Amino acid sequence: MNWWRYFRHLQRQFRPPVKPDMRRMEWTCACGEDLFADFQDDDPVAFNELHAALMAGSTLTNSVGGTASFPSSSTPDTTTQVPVSSSSASPLRQRYPQPSSGNIPAQMLRAPLGVTETNQAPPPRYLAVSSSFGGIYKGLSELDISQLKSDAQLFMAVATIYLELSSWRRLRRIFLKPVSVEFVQLSVWDVHKGYVSISDRPACVPPENEPNYDFAPRPLAPLPPVPPEIFVHYLGHRGGSHNPASNRFVWTPRLPTRKLKRLIDCDVPTYGWGIFIKEGPNRLLIFWMAILSVVCSVLLSILWATLKGDVQGASGLGSLILGVHSVIMAVFMFRFGELS
Repeated sequence: MNWWRYFRHLQRQFRPPVKPDMRRMEWTCACGEDLFADFQDDDPVAFNELHAALMAGSTLTNSVGGTASFPSSSTPDTTTQVPVSSSSASPLRQRYPQPSSGNIPAQMLRAPLGVTETNQAPPPRYLAVSSSFGGIYKGLSELDISQLKSDAQLFMAVATIYLELSSWRRLRRIFLKPVSVEFVQLSVWDVHKGYVSISDRPACVPPENEPNYDFAPRPLAPLPPVPPEIFVHYLGHRGGSHNPASNRFVWTPRLPTRKLKRLIDCDVPTYGWGIFIKEGPNRLLIFWMAILSVVCSVLLSILWATLKGDVQGASGLGSLILGVHSVIMAVFMFRFGELS
């Protein structure tokens, strides 16, 4: 429809400008929303290959040793148009491995339920997921992604891990939500409770020659591996009616994962790489709470003035309601400062 096309065009006009030395990529999510992200413009070939992979997607098979294909799809309006041609298919498949026996390690493949696997179980690959516990404490949980078959499963698993990390503060979780995801270098300083400290952020990845970590492509370009706003968008799909990137296997290989052994299982405190889920206030909830407090203040003031005939008392009651709400929000925002 024409009005929808005009609305999408208007949205693009209000997007933030591209920063120097950055390049913008646009594509459409499986939920139908137009997405965009800015990447470092230091490797044009890697940028084009990532964009081609996102535009084409991939079709996964549920059997071990299956093949992967790139079905044709409608191409939305984008800032950078990257044609998927036969000349670029080979480098794309080499740098962004797809779930087939010929171009991806066996740990990314798994037979469906009810099918007996004849091959040896894939070795584990652990993604370190960290979140703030408040103050100096940041908790660590490590997710084995060796059995995941798509990006959708990855983001659903990360969302589950995040909910487990924040399950001890259910009341505060109502007012907080993930607002960003940072790629960090972290070190474990309490192996018993899983506390970590972050030494580098927000786009820190392992060196190309790091033997204990697996990621693709090598070197990892363009950075960041997954843009923070895109990561948060996909995390918001948990439990929804649509499955983000259900047939895509693009973002999962780009995440740095530790081979064979978890950080928490090391004999001595050690360092590694992973993601940190940064929380912020749930602005939509706070907005509606403020609107509700204003409406209640007005209604109760009118009701008091009508029943009691006391206009001055009604004004005081309305001011009390607004004051209590403001103090509660101020205390919450002060406490939130310890969670970054």
